Amino acid sequence: MNELPVDVWALGLAALLAVGVFMAAAAQALLALDRRRLREWLRKKRPGAPKAELVIKQSGRLLALLGLFKAAGYSAAGGLTAVLAMRYGGDKTVLAAELVLAAGLALLAEWWPRTLIGPRSEGLAYCAAWLFAPLLAAANAVLRRVCGRRGADGAWVAANRDLPLEMADGVALSLRQRNLLSSLLDLETASVEDLMTPRNEIVGINLDDPLPNIIETIQASPHTRLPVYHKTIDRVQGFAHLRRLLSMLSQPNFSKARISEQLIKPFFIPAGTSMQRQIQLFKAEHLRIGLVVDEYGDVLGLLTLEDLLQAVIGELVTEDEDVLRQADGAYLVNASISLRELNRIMGWDLPTLGPKTLNGLIVEQLEAIPKPGRHMQIRGRRLEVVAADEHAVKLVRFY
Repeated sequence: MNELPVDVWALGLAALLAVGVFMAAAAQALLALDRRRLREWLRKKRPGAPKAELVIKQSGRLLALLGLFKAAGYSAAGGLTAVLAMRYGGDKTVLAAELVLAAGLALLAEWWPRTLIGPRSEGLAYCAAWLFAPLLAAANAVLRRVCGRRGADGAWVAANRDLPLEMADGVALSLRQRNLLSSLLDLETASVEDLMTPRNEIVGINLDDPLPNIIETIQASPHTRLPVYHKTIDRVQGFAHLRRLLSMLSQPNFSKARISEQLIKPFFIPAGTSMQRQIQLFKAEHLRIGLVVDEYGDVLGLLTLEDLLQAVIGELVTEDEDVLRQADGAYLVNASISLRELNRIMGWDLPTLGPKTLNGLIVEQLEAIPKPGRHMQIRGRRLEVVAADEHAVKLVRFY
C-alpha cells in the first residue's frame, strides 16, 4: 500500500475529514432541532420527521454510535497523516503533522458544530435523520442479536433505556430500579402533556347543569378535587374539595351558589412545562392540581401532584393494570395509557412527540376512529383494536 500515489493518500485523508465534519455537524443540528418545530412537522406529515423523532429519542445510543465512528475515523486519519508526512518530510515531520491534524479536528469537528450549528438548521437535521436512522436500526438489530429480546426483564430493555445494568460496585439493577431511574430522567425531558388527563376525560361540575345532575356527579366522583365551570372547561371558575361538597349535600340550603362560594382559585399550567419544573411549582404554590393550557388559553387537560409522583414511584408500589399479558404471549393494553408509560413498561420506542396516548397515536395514524377488529402496524408492532366507541379506542391487543 505504501506504493500508492501520494494523491490517493491525500484524497483518502480529505474524504475522512469531510465525512467526520459532516457527521459532527449533522448530529449537532439534529440534537439542537427545536422540538416544537418537530411536532409541527410531525402534524404536517413532513417526510423525514418520524425518522428525526426516532433518532432524537435514541440520542444516547446515537452519541455512543458516533463515538465509535469518530474513534475509528480519527485513527484512520492519523495513519494517513503519518504516511503523508513521511512521504513529504520524513520521520521528523510526523509529530508536527499529527498535531496539526488534531488541531484541525478540534476546530472543524468539535468546536464549529457546537457553536455555529443551531436549532434552525432544519435542512441539515432532516438530512441527518435519513442518514442516522438506518445506522441506529442496524445497531439495534445487533443489540437484539447479542442481548436477546427477553421481554420487559431482558437486557435489551435496559439498552433501550440507555441505563446501566449494574451499579459501580457490580450490583445488578432490577427492572423496577431501572424503571425508577428512567422515570427520574423523564422529569427533565417529559412535559406535563405526557401525564395530564386529557380534556375529554376531565370529570367536573358544570354549573349550568340541573342541580340533581350536579349532586349525582359529586356522589359518584372518585376524585378529591373537581373543576367547576360554566358550560365548558375553558370557563373554569375554580376547584372544589369533594369532602366539603359531600358535607354540604346534607344541608337544606345546598345550591350552586354555595358551591361557588368555597372554590379554590384555578391554577393554569403552560403546555410544554417539564415535569420537574411543575413539581417545583406545585410545591412553591402549595397546590396539588392545575389545568394545562395552550398558547391561546384553551384547556388541554388536567394535572395533579399525584400524577407526577406516581409517574416516578408508582411502578414500585403498584402493579400496572393497563398492560395485561395473555396466555398466548400477546398484550391487552388500555388505549388511554400514555405512550411514555407504555414505552417504559414494555421497552418499546413508540413515538411520543405527537399524540400522548395510545388512542391518540392510533387515531392519528388512521385519521379516523377504527372499529373493533381493525389490524394495523406501528413501528413494526402489529396490533388489533379490540374495543372502541364513536369517540375513542378503548382496548388494544399487541401481538
